[in-house]
Amino acid sequence: MSNTYYYAMAVNVAKESSYAYNGTQRLCARSPLAAGPYRVKNFGYTTLGDCTALFNRVTSGPVVVGVAVGSSTGFMNYNSGILSLTFCP
Repeated sequence: MSNTYYYAMAVNVAKESSYAYNGTQRLCARSPLAAGPYRVKNFGYTTLGDCTALFNRVTSGPVVVGVAVGSSTGFMNYNSGILSLTFCP
């Protein structure tokens, strides 16, 4: 995920309204986006289970969460409802 954040630090991020979902089946038609008003200034990682560090990040700005999806996580074939795992991958 680091590459995504480095990219967002290099360019202004466009608003969703610049490329809104239109709900139709068609080929992907890339069009140039106007530069957006938002720029990522920095990013970092928080240790899993460190509630204090997460609280500090949430109170200083937006937080993005990435989920590692693989065959051993149980999330790969998730369909709906509450995901309950009996093990910690």
